[in-house]
Amino acid sequence: MIHYKELPDQELIELLRADDTRAFAEIMKRYSAPLISFAGNKLGDFPHAEDLVSDVFTYIWEKREVLVINSNFRGFLFKAVRNGVVAHFRRQKVQREYLDYAMVMAVTEQDRTDHKVRHEDLNRYIEKEIAALPKNMREVFCLNRKGNLSRKEIAAQLNMPENSVRTNMGRALKILKRRLRWIL
Repeated sequence: MIHYKELPDQELIELLRADDTRAFAEIMKRYSAPLISFAGNKLGDFPHAEDLVSDVFTYIWEKREVLVINSNFRGFLFKAVRNGVVAHFRRQKVQREYLDYAMVMAVTEQDRTDHKVRHEDLNRYIEKEIAALPKNMREVFCLNRKGNLSRKEIAAQLNMPENSVRTNMGRALKILKRRLRWIL
């Protein structure tokens, strides 16, 4: 009967390569606690450290037949755990950057949506006030501001004197300024 507890790491590795589950159990028993402690101190999260060490042992079991260890086994295990810790921090950094980006985009999109809604509401209110103008004032105002016509062109189109166009435009602006002063 083999006393696994007394075997050096190299012999346990050879038995592990031969699918000896008791050799694997001895390796886990021998190194789990120090590896979890090491990872837990680095991560500040012992449950996650246990998962990380478990992943390292799972990897060793899955790759047991092709596993090449050029240095001491203890050093190999600690390096594997350290690499897992580094990978964890990299993933955390990427996740944090993604969350920051997503938050900025959500806020930006919300701002755009709010701005668009306010803009549409404001345009509806202004259009309502323009529609409330007397007919001649409204026609003159719309042809000038929306149609980009000059006073002369408006006068010709509406068959009215140019002075009437100027007067109607001035009155329309005065009324709209008074009604919309809370916006301005």
